[in-house]
Amino acid sequence: MRTTPPAVTRLSRRHVLGGICAAALSAAGSAQGISIAQAAWPGEAFVTRAGNDLIAAAKNGSVGAFTRLLNKYVDMNKVARFALGRYRSSFPEANWGEYTELLTKFMAQTMFNYRDKFKGEKFQVMGSRQTNTGLLIRTKLKFIGGRNAQPVDWKVVGSSGNFRVFDINFQQVWLAVLLRDTFTTQIQQGGSPSAVMTYLRNAVRSGTGATVE
Repeated sequence: MRTTPPAVTRLSRRHVLGGICAAALSAAGSAQGISIAQAAWPGEAFVTRAGNDLIAAAKNGSVGAFTRLLNKYVDMNKVARFALGRYRSSFPEANWGEYTELLTKFMAQTMFNYRDKFKGEKFQVMGSRQTNTGLLIRTKLKFIGGRNAQPVDWKVVGSSGNFRVFDINFQQVWLAVLLRDTFTTQIQQGGSPSAVMTYLRNAVRSGTGATVE
């Protein structure tokens, strides 16, 4: 069983649910990504496919491509619950369907806004390990032309044949955690969980997405 260095320490994050999800994912085609045969664990093979499709979505250049990516690879219900934090129990069930739909659109728009950062050549798996919440898989997004490789860490839940992405560390930001912090701020300022709905509706309507710094 292979081992890897400890998980990357989560550093300071700023305002905004960025890319969140980026939370997520990338290019199809063996020419763009590492071959699945090179991935020692099924979870690594899953992340390789997700990474390849992320690159492909970035090169496609449409919000719809990122929406399909999120629906295919990300556990959106789990992300949606986590993002509400301690306010999950008080969130109106009647709004849940609209909330998850808005969250998916918001994440897709954010990823579209940052698409140039994902137009790489391939993801290289650096290692993986089991944690008490799933798999932590460390990768690097490599680029053509001498641009420095970008570390990208993935938290994956589920089991072989049913893996889903739960969180991604991109630019030293865990995106699901950033979502939770942002939504908590919105709820505290707005006085109720419905403030999240207002925030997401406005963001989706304006097409601004989020900012990751």
